[in-house]
Amino acid sequence: MILLQRTVYCVGLLLWLSYVTLCPTWIGRIYGPGDPSDPGKLRYGGVFALQGTKEVRKRAPIWNPPRASKPASAPSVRWPWQRPSRGQHVELALGRMASRLSVGLLVLGLVVRGISWVGHPKQPDLLVSVAWSISLSLVLAWCCILVIIAGTAGYGATEGVISKVLVVGMAVGLFYGITAYESSVHGSSKVGTVPARLSGQVDVSKIGSGLFWFTIGIVFAGCVTMAGGWLASFFRGPKAGITGFGTTRYARDQTCVDIVAGLGILAVGWILGIALLRFRTRRALSIGLIAGTTILGILFAF
Repeated sequence: MILLQRTVYCVGLLLWLSYVTLCPTWIGRIYGPGDPSDPGKLRYGGVFALQGTKEVRKRAPIWNPPRASKPASAPSVRWPWQRPSRGQHVELALGRMASRLSVGLLVLGLVVRGISWVGHPKQPDLLVSVAWSISLSLVLAWCCILVIIAGTAGYGATEGVISKVLVVGMAVGLFYGITAYESSVHGSSKVGTVPARLSGQVDVSKIGSGLFWFTIGIVFAGCVTMAGGWLASFFRGPKAGITGFGTTRYARDQTCVDIVAGLGILAVGWILGIALLRFRTRRALSIGLIAGTTILGILFAF
């Protein structure tokens, strides 16, 4: 069973990593003069469409980068470790590549964990624990990205921000997976008892369960927030157009509605979380629900 899980994960990760690397997403970027005191330093100034598409991003082999839609511009290829040297460059869209890689890691972690649920292995495995934890932490990372998108009308979710959030999510999952594995196989309830790994009393299904239920709590908090936003929509009044950020403009001030809805989201989360604690359900679920609704409620209010 463990050999099957390792094989599935390693082969799947190798194939997906090869695909993301050998067929990356490219983006056309424009650069212009920046600081007058440093004329040689160019600053990002926009994007341009790539050949064969009206979009500024295009997927193409690593050995055959796309060109600009206007051949006369003839932009050069700039790799991540190089500084901008001219007005236009075709570059790797690292944010899109990180997003695609994270999706593969997320799915592979779910598949490996699914094999454990079906086969019921008797001993834990470090690779399976790390894969499952990374998958869950990436779900949390994507929840954070969705909050950033909603809170900034999409403007804050730049490729750099998305990449950093996903990298942090992977690092947290790696650390948690190693910690959960070590505590499960080397821990013992009393001093002098036989470690769980040697006694054969390890409950594999409980490894990483804390992060799992915390993630469920965060997702549940998102559902509570969506319900609160839906209820608040009935009190917003007539629409008056679109703001400069692309969001809806209303005829009257929405501060009161936002604050009441945000406090309602926070209150519902705390009430449900405390109720779950009193009924002695999963503690991590309650913590995730309370933490998620607190953060989302405050963001919704302001």
